[in-house]
Amino acid sequence: MKNIYSEVSIYPLPGVLETFEWLVRNNIPFGLNTGFTREITNVVLNKVGWNALRFASAVVCSDEVAEGRPAPFMIQKLLSHFGIKDPKECLKVGDTEVDVLEGRNAGCGCVVAVTTGSYPRALLQNYEPDFIIDQMDELIPIISSYPSNNV
Repeated sequence: MKNIYSEVSIYPLPGVLETFEWLVRNNIPFGLNTGFTREITNVVLNKVGWNALRFASAVVCSDEVAEGRPAPFMIQKLLSHFGIKDPKECLKVGDTEVDVLEGRNAGCGCVVAVTTGSYPRALLQNYEPDFIIDQMDELIPIISSYPSNNV
């Protein structure tokens, strides 16, 4: 996979950069977590120009915790990084069943599913996220209305 990602073009999905920029402008901390290993993640981050954590101040990979999704360990590691003790102050965003379950298992205050992955809206609804969005910039009004503004 590392070789494949090294050779293909990778671009952020629509609304992602705008959302990250909005989060930074509003001093809202956020991190990324992924089912990829650190080695693969670094290739992907480099390809999109985020290798120096241009936006997110923390990235947690599945090989850096005891167990990946749907276990809560990657979110817990991010919460610890940000000094957040109450997971209800965390908003989890993901595009799969295990993303939604990870957010629930971690006790996140809000879980948002996004239809930009392989799961269509009808399938994501089965896992009962708090919101389903079609692209990342639809997250901005959700975060704006979220009580703690910690993500």
